[in-house]
Amino acid sequence: MKEAEEAEAARVAAEEEAAAAAEAERLRLIEEEDARVKAEEAEYARRKPATLADAVEHAVKTALAQERGALEAEYATREKQLREKIAVLEQQMKAK
Repeated sequence: MKEAEEAEAARVAAEEEAAAAAEAERLRLIEEEDARVKAEEAEYARRKPATLADAVEHAVKTALAQERGALEAEYATREKQLREKIAVLEQQMKAK
């Protein structure tokens, strides 16, 4: 009977230790998440434009950069097509 009580007490102690470890891990994860959120907020505050003029300037630069990239890609495609057409026309001229 005494052995059964000791075994039960050991089982309960092990369960309590496991629960305490799980709670400690949960708290650690919460602290990590809080630290991550604070770091993100600090980074946003650091990058946030100071004035409306700064925000507008950034938006314009971003839009222009995107438009430039699209135009460069379009130009490269068109240039390739024209070079291929020129090559075909040159070969036709040589063949005559």
